[in-house]
Amino acid sequence: MASKNGGFIGTDGLDAPDAPSSITPTVGVGSVSIAFTDEGSGTSATTSFVAQVSTDGTDYSVGSNTGSSSPIEITGLTGGTAHTAKVWAINAYGTSAPSVASDSFSPSAARGIFAGGDTGSMRNDIRYFTLASTGNTTDFGNLSAVRQRLGNSGASSTRGIFSGGKND
Repeated sequence: MASKNGGFIGTDGLDAPDAPSSITPTVGVGSVSIAFTDEGSGTSATTSFVAQVSTDGTDYSVGSNTGSSSPIEITGLTGGTAHTAKVWAINAYGTSAPSVASDSFSPSAARGIFAGGDTGSMRNDIRYFTLASTGNTTDFGNLSAVRQRLGNSGASSTRGIFSGGKND
């Protein structure tokens, strides 16, 4: 039977699993991989896990995914926004209490790239940009523009680079 406070005793004497522990987030671009430790399943094997994320520490419905083992990846998160995660274990007799919340993490913002060129005018066009965390396609944050001929290079210390254009 479960030895920690996460499980419960069912009417047939069998119990739900204990809450997972050691919740460890690893961020990606608009995503997080949640690693955890299964703390045991009482008298029935753990069959699956649910990982959910929150931006306010209360409502864990911002993102969710299931899996049969650690880690579980959650995608579609807002880059640059602080999140926490909790994990639940499930067996044939029920669902555990939630795990303790993970440390705060912020997924990376999505990045985009556009590359093209016009060989007739010996121009190239390469654009790098960081997508806004709001998802608004008109707001790409701080960008810079560089015009250049093929073979030349441009640089920028801002979040984005635009290269290409007409010879002025």
